[in-house]
Amino acid sequence: MENQDVVQDPQVNSSVEEQKQEEPQPEPVTASKQEPEQQPEPVSAEPKEPEPEKTSEPVPEKQPEETTEPPPEPEKEQKTQPEGQVAKTEEPGPGNTPKGEVDKILEKTVDHKQEEKAETKMEKPEPDAQPEPKEVTGKSEAEVANQAGKPAEAESKEQENQTGKQEEAESKEQENQTGKQEEAESKEQENQDKQASEDAQATEIAEGSFSFTFLEDEATTAFVRSSRTLIIVRGLPGSGKSKLASTINTTYQGLCTIICADNHGIKPEKSSTLAEGFKAMDAAIVECLTSAKEVVVVDDTNHTHSRVARLEELAEEHQYLAFYVEPRTPWNRNVEQLCRKTHRKLDKSQMQTMLNTMSETSVPFFFGWFLSSSYQDKLRSMASDFLKILGNLDAFKKHIGDFSGDPEKGVDLEQYFSDKGVLHCTTKFCDYGKEQGAKEYMEKQEVCESYGRASELELTALFITPRTAGAQVSLSEAQLQLWPEDSEKEDLPRGSRAHVTLGCAEGVEPVQTGLDLLEIIAQKKQGEEGEKIQDLDLGALTYYGKGAWMLSLKEPIRAQSCFSSYYGPKKGDGGKESEKKKKLKCTVM
Repeated sequence: MENQDVVQDPQVNSSVEEQKQEEPQPEPVTASKQEPEQQPEPVSAEPKEPEPEKTSEPVPEKQPEETTEPPPEPEKEQKTQPEGQVAKTEEPGPGNTPKGEVDKILEKTVDHKQEEKAETKMEKPEPDAQPEPKEVTGKSEAEVANQAGKPAEAESKEQENQTGKQEEAESKEQENQTGKQEEAESKEQENQDKQASEDAQATEIAEGSFSFTFLEDEATTAFVRSSRTLIIVRGLPGSGKSKLASTINTTYQGLCTIICADNHGIKPEKSSTLAEGFKAMDAAIVECLTSAKEVVVVDDTNHTHSRVARLEELAEEHQYLAFYVEPRTPWNRNVEQLCRKTHRKLDKSQMQTMLNTMSETSVPFFFGWFLSSSYQDKLRSMASDFLKILGNLDAFKKHIGDFSGDPEKGVDLEQYFSDKGVLHCTTKFCDYGKEQGAKEYMEKQEVCESYGRASELELTALFITPRTAGAQVSLSEAQLQLWPEDSEKEDLPRGSRAHVTLGCAEGVEPVQTGLDLLEIIAQKKQGEEGEKIQDLDLGALTYYGKGAWMLSLKEPIRAQSCFSSYYGPKKGDGGKESEKKKKLKCTVM
């Protein structure tokens, strides 16, 4: 292209050749003023093709700052020589007129080539987007630097923004992942600790730790299956109570429902969780009792009196038999071992406090045999029939003053006596350990081995006085082993006081029922046979004076029962509990 532009005039070419031979090469002169020593390399007329191996990362040389100069004088126009030579400025002289024209042509050609070269470089992006080395063109270096700097600066800012956003997003993602991972690890560790605790308990369970008659005795398991039973598991954290609950569930598979404190957010180490947790737990228990589930197990520490009294109240309201069981593991009262075995975060002082509270409530209100729900219904029905028949007899009306104080007034015996509690036969009245010999009785081997065992009570007679109504019980030799030695007077046979309270008159304590029975037995022993009134369908009716009547049954009633214990509100409890206790006094014993 360059040769075609130059060889348009033969005369001009001849002059150029002569000039090359005659004149020496002067120093290169640029369009601007003299620059400092560090000058950029002059641009040749024909640009060299860049070598492929050197275009990876060209490093631009530091250029000195330039000042914008006014346009050059006409006579000092820049002339570019062919490749390998440096542009020079011709001095005016004779015979050099064509030379000025050639200079103009060459100058235009050089500018054209430089523009093509610049366009080619702009179209060819570098691999690493590095800036091209600066070249001297028609534009000043300040303009070139300014134009090149703006995109680079924008690109740098954009890259910084993107990098910052990416780092922020990565940081948040890392925090989220770390938090989730820590939470997952914490839960996993908690589960592992709990499982390890349970595994340790399972491997360390000593023989007899879960040895209970209601789990091993066939007659007892049959009784529990046919009765509505509320089994209340007690024990400190780590004592093995959850393992015991699981064992009960296995024994009564298909009939058992476990209500676990853990499932209702109850945590002994956090007192703030107890109120709402117990409320939710009680609602679940009531739902099971209302739907008449055969066996309901409550798995909790149940170490406070208020808690066990509340559960006893629910059992009474729904006519369920309740009994309390505690794991018999060797460490069940060892604070140090309990702290090691439990997954709860309890220290020794907290565990000791719980142990002290539980020890205070370990002794119940009383021990006794509790009738199954079906036999309770049967006995109540029989007692109701007896009271109706007795109230209509002329012989009874003759002595009606014993009950009303006025012979002219009638008495509705069914309304006279109050009965709303679970029917049972008391063995030992303990009053939560206040009664003499209560703790010793509870620790007797026979009592421990018989707790929760099914037993058949033989009811031989029904009786009433102006104070109480009850059923006389004849104890077997095995049952007499659970009867306290000091229960009767010395001159009466052991077990004479055994009875089931069917009702009490207003303001009368249930304990009076046994005392009334002892008076009748004492009269009979002294030879006072009483006044035989008549034979009824159920048996012979006798009047013993002072309002005491007894119906000796032709056929004894054999009622299924279970040896257990009872907890209720303590004396001095205020408010509703105190009122509730007054109502229960007629039915508890």
